[in-house]
Amino acid sequence: MTEIITRRQFAPLYIWLDLTFLCLLFLLLLTRKKYMTIAVGFTMAIVYMVMDYGIFHLICHSRSISDGYSLFWVLLWILSIGILVQFGWEAGLLLGGIRSAGFATTGEKLLTLTVNSLLETNLGMPYVYWIFAALTGKWTETLRLREDRSTVTERIAENNRPKVRTFRAAVRSVSP
Repeated sequence: MTEIITRRQFAPLYIWLDLTFLCLLFLLLLTRKKYMTIAVGFTMAIVYMVMDYGIFHLICHSRSISDGYSLFWVLLWILSIGILVQFGWEAGLLLGGIRSAGFATTGEKLLTLTVNSLLETNLGMPYVYWIFAALTGKWTETLRLREDRSTVTERIAENNRPKVRTFRAAVRSVSP
């Protein structure tokens, strides 16, 4: 079996653009009082860095970077990519020749795209959804206790229930 090696080659401008986007997103969430989103985002950023930099790099030595650069800052930047845009990001890198550095055949490029975008980055989504259901069953987005607390299974059932609004209800919600 062929070993899949993830290689990245990018200009520092990408990092600055992502950091600018993250700052703007943070300010937007802050003004909209989405405190839970901010808290979970920072918490998971710490978890990601402990796993990727601490365990994979420092302990297992399975991560490396060219001399003169800091893996810590590169991993912190990669954290900003996010799961929802991962496939588009990986495809863009592949088409732009950045992700395909060092790969000879189209098959190797597509295999790496598939593994990186569909498998590696999405394995944790069931756990993320379970955590979301647990947190939002007890807390509101503004980090206040919910009056109608629910269990994880009740919250999942609530999220999966069809949401149908009648035309009259929609008009009433907009009318003064």
